[in-house]
Order: sequence, then C-alpha cells, then structure tokens
Amino acid sequence: MKKVLAFGVFDAIHDGHKNFLEQAKKLGDELVVAVAPDEAVIQIKKHSPKFTLERRIKDVTDKTCASAVIAGDTTPGKWQIIKNVSPDIIALGYDQNDLLNTLADFKRTSAKKFEIIKLKPYKPDIMHSSINDKLRD
Repeated sequence: MKKVLAFGVFDAIHDGHKNFLEQAKKLGDELVVAVAPDEAVIQIKKHSPKFTLERRIKDVTDKTCASAVIAGDTTPGKWQIIKNVSPDIIALGYDQNDLLNTLADFKRTSAKKFEIIKLKPYKPDIMHSSINDKLRD
C-alpha cells in the first residue's frame, strides 16, 4: 500500500486545495494530510491563520478526499511527522518551493526513503490562498 503525505495551512478550503489533494490522492492508496499548527504558520507565513487548527483539520476532513488528517509539526524543519507517517511519496503544491528545498535537504540525510512529487497548479491566477486572503479581508 502506497502512502502519500501532503502539507498545507488550509485556511479556508477552496477549489485549489481540493484539486491539490485530489492530485495527491491519485499518487497512492492512502492520503495523509498534515495541517500546519498555528505556531508553524506564524513562523512560515509571518501571520496567524484566520481559523484555528481544529477548524482547519475539520474542514480538510469534511471537504476533501483525505484518508487521514493530522496536525503537522509545530517546529518547521524537524520532520517528526515524516518519521511518524513514513510516507512513500510527499506531494507538494506548485507553489511550495521553500518546502521542496527543505525536504530535499532532509531527504539527503534521512534514513527514511520517500519520493517528492510537485503537483500541477489549478487556476493559479485565481485559486491561490494569498489571492483569496485579499478577497476575504
């Protein structure tokens, strides 16, 4: 059984998120989604999420094709989640370049073996979280 792991903030699920997770699900048999805790969002994006971690996990659980939804690591770059989940594939969104670079560094030194696959964008001009954030403000 092939396990896929995807990461994200998922602050208000939109069609771009759904498409990203649908693409990820097609890569394996099980899709585990790690939702970034508030502390990690603040460190990475330099602002708090609009919704609580619990709400974001519930939204991903209720509105997407995820097999399992869990809280991600509170400290970016520790990769405890990879050690715990043991994915065969890590699926990244087209705009997760910083994550791609840090994961590639981790992969080189890790005993865990996994493939990193960058997925195709879905209407990036209108379905990007930063654009939707501006529309919600």
